[in-house]
Amino acid sequence: MSKKSFVFLMFLFSVILIGTLAWKWIKPPLPPEKIDRVASQKTIKIGYLPIAASLPLFVTQEEELWEKGLDIKLIEFKSSNDLAIAGAAGRVDVMATCAVNAVLDTMEVADKSFYAFLCNGYIKGGEKRKSTDYLIAWPGETIDSLKGKTIAFFPGSVSRVFAKLVLTKYGLRPGDYKYVEMSPPEWFAALKSGRISAVNAVEPFASQILKSKEGVILIDGFFADVQQDIPLSAFWFTDGLSKQNQIKIVKSISNSLVFIDANADAAVKHYEKYTSISPEISSEIGLNNWRLTTVSDAEASLMVLARMLKEDDAIKAFPEREWIWKNPLELH
Repeated sequence: MSKKSFVFLMFLFSVILIGTLAWKWIKPPLPPEKIDRVASQKTIKIGYLPIAASLPLFVTQEEELWEKGLDIKLIEFKSSNDLAIAGAAGRVDVMATCAVNAVLDTMEVADKSFYAFLCNGYIKGGEKRKSTDYLIAWPGETIDSLKGKTIAFFPGSVSRVFAKLVLTKYGLRPGDYKYVEMSPPEWFAALKSGRISAVNAVEPFASQILKSKEGVILIDGFFADVQQDIPLSAFWFTDGLSKQNQIKIVKSISNSLVFIDANADAAVKHYEKYTSISPEISSEIGLNNWRLTTVSDAEASLMVLARMLKEDDAIKAFPEREWIWKNPLELH
């Protein structure tokens, strides 16, 4: 190759390289609809806790109710604190069944914004519906006999708050009993072995204990003893999703709520896969009261709980910025 040819090729290569880099710098941004289309193709990571309050998520996944264009990956967590930290770090895009206090504290510490879109209401039972949690003790125990004994609670700081609020009403003050945090799969064995004398059990594990005859109910509807239909946890968006995907997820979960209402027996069977609870136990489970935050009383109940937690110094600060996600016009 002659010297002139070599110089010409080098010149041509330089022009192509400079042109390519320049195009990357000056090319117009993607239009909004293109951005949303690209965003919808990402895998959306949803963190959840394996408890009864997560049923709308389980049903959406197993009944294939996700809106078109969503690529969903479910990730199990052991506690709300772990899930909230994952949300702040961007490791999940949605936090399902994450405790309100854990979310609000993480928002304050990490200076992040999370938006609730579904409340998980805990209720006291009545003629038509069962309670969603209980204080369950070893047969023969009473509230008074629990003094000096060990009571287990779901991991997380909110349990300590409600232990004080509820048990004090029944004559058990902090210090009268030994408070321990324990994950739900351990409750049954711990109660049966005598390691604990009572447990504040949420579903579906509460029904497992009661069905075995190894436990008796001392308080029916433990959390709702403080506030009826109390939204201790919720489904939350982190700040990593496009509005298009947020709306698709809300619609998907809304479809799930319709399914649960019309097909409760079929819906609860999905507990078996996610909580290792057998179908015969699933049929005994009391269902939470799920409400989208587009419902005004659902939003109000979240605010009442947040104020209650702040008054008890259970959260670092009451959130001053908006933390309830709602856009009813785009949902219809």
